[in-house]
Formats: sequence, C-alpha cells, structure tokens
Amino acid sequence: MIIKGEILKHQRESMGLSQRSLADGICHQSLISRMESESHVTSMVILQEICHRLQIDLDQIVSLEEPNYLNLNAVRNAINVGNYGTAR
Repeated sequence: MIIKGEILKHQRESMGLSQRSLADGICHQSLISRMESESHVTSMVILQEICHRLQIDLDQIVSLEEPNYLNLNAVRNAINVGNYGTAR
C-alpha cells in the first residue's frame, strides 16, 4: 500500500490546514510530513482518521497496485496455503 502524498498535501492545503492541525489528535506532524513527501506507509486506522478529517475517501490516497504490494500479497497467499518455500 502506497500513499499518494501529493493528493494528501493538495487536499490539506485546499482546506487551509497545516500539517500540525491535520495531525492533531491522530498522529505526530512528522508522520503527515513523511506521508506527503515520501509516500510513507502507515496504519489503516490513522489513514481512515486523516481521510475523515480531510473529507476524502481512502481510495483517493491509497494505491494497492504497487509491485511491492503485489509481491507481499503473493507471499501472504503462499503462507496461507502452507507453501513456505515459495513464500521465502
């Protein structure tokens, strides 16, 4: 899962929110900064709270089509069926 940081930043700025005000009561301001600049991955609970505050849907800022996500999904599937060699 990759965060679309540029969309997050654009929505925050269009609402006139600072990183600190967006983060207030949810997370640290530094996490918002990392999400916007580095597409930092964080917990779904935090993402849901941020989306709620920004009045956007989660799927607007999250991408699951990243190759790394697809690789992790294949590993998870291999583990679920007990194919540990493939998962490794």
